Amino acid sequence: MLENDTLREFSQNYGIEVTGRLSEKAYVWKGVDSEGNLFVIKEVDKSQDPHTILRALRALYTPFRYPVPITSFGDRYLIYPWIEGKRFDLAVYEEQERNLEEILELAGRIQALLRSLHLVPFFEKSMQSSDSPESHDTASSIATRINFGCSPMLDQEIKKARRYEVAASYRWVNEGLKKWRNTIVETGIWKDSLIDQFGELLDASPAIHLPITGNNLAHGKFTPDHVILCPDNTLGVVSWRVDPRPRRYMQLSFLSWLIFHDSKTGIYEKFSRLLPRFFAKTFYFENLLVLNICILEQGYYFGKNGFEDDDLIEEKISSANRILSEGLAKVIANRS
Repeated sequence: MLENDTLREFSQNYGIEVTGRLSEKAYVWKGVDSEGNLFVIKEVDKSQDPHTILRALRALYTPFRYPVPITSFGDRYLIYPWIEGKRFDLAVYEEQERNLEEILELAGRIQALLRSLHLVPFFEKSMQSSDSPESHDTASSIATRINFGCSPMLDQEIKKARRYEVAASYRWVNEGLKKWRNTIVETGIWKDSLIDQFGELLDASPAIHLPITGNNLAHGKFTPDHVILCPDNTLGVVSWRVDPRPRRYMQLSFLSWLIFHDSKTGIYEKFSRLLPRFFAKTFYFENLLVLNICILEQGYYFGKNGFEDDDLIEEKISSANRILSEGLAKVIANRS
C-alpha cells in the first residue's frame, strides 16, 4: 500500500523510497536508496520479531545468504538489502535438479545453526570489544530475547525450554489438522475418515516432536519460493520465521511444496524418484508421518490460494491423495 504514510515515513528515515509491492504479497515492498541500491521492506510479525534471529546468525558460520536487517529490534518494519538472485521455484527444471542436493544440505545446516543459538553470546564476547559501536545491542542481549530457550540458562531451564518446544510442535500439528481439514476434504486431496485415522496415529507418535539433539526449531517457510539461487552459486534464504516443528519438517515441507507447484506432468513419478534423497532409513516410519503432515499443510495453502487456472490440478490432487494414502498404509502395516 503505497498510500501508507507510516510505511513511507519509516522507510525515508533510512534513506529509502518505497517503489512498490514485491510480487503479489501485500505485506512486502521493494525500496531503493539514493545510490540505486535495492531493499526489501516487510511488516514484522507481531508474534515473533525476526531481528533477533537474523542478528544472532551473524555470530555463527553461515555459508549462505540471509537478510541482514538495517532496522532494529522492536521496529514495526524489517528492512534489509535485496538479495540478488533467482527464486528456486522460478528456476528452470534443470537448474532445480542441479541444486536440490545443496538445498537438502542447507536445510540441515540451518537446523544446526538454530541449535547453536545459545552459543551466540560466547562467540560475540570473544569477537566484540566493549567499545564497539554495536556493544549496546550485543548478541547477548539479542539471545535473551529469543523466546525458545536459546539463551544461556541453567540445566533445569534448558529442560523447561525443550518441554515447551515439544508441546508447541505437538500443538501446531493438532491445530493444523483442524485448520486444514475442510480445505483438504473440499479439494479432494484426502478423505475425512483418513484424516481422523491419521490424527489417531499422530497422537500415538509423540516421538516425531522430540529432537535427537538440541532443539526442534525450524525455518517455518523453507519452501522453494523462499530459497534464492544467487549469481555466485551460493544459496539464500528469506522470510525467516522460526518455530518448533516435528523432526525433518524443513526438508519434507520443501518436498511437499513441489507436489502442488510442479509445472510438468509426471508428478507422482518425480516424487517417487526424489523421496529416497529426502528419506533416511533411520526413523523411516516417523518420517512418513511428518511427510503427510507437510503435504496436508501445503495442500491447504494450495487449496486456499485458488488453483482454477492450473492445468495440472487433477494430477496434483490425485498425486497428493496417493502419496498420503500410501504413507498412511505403510505406517499402519508397520504397527500391525
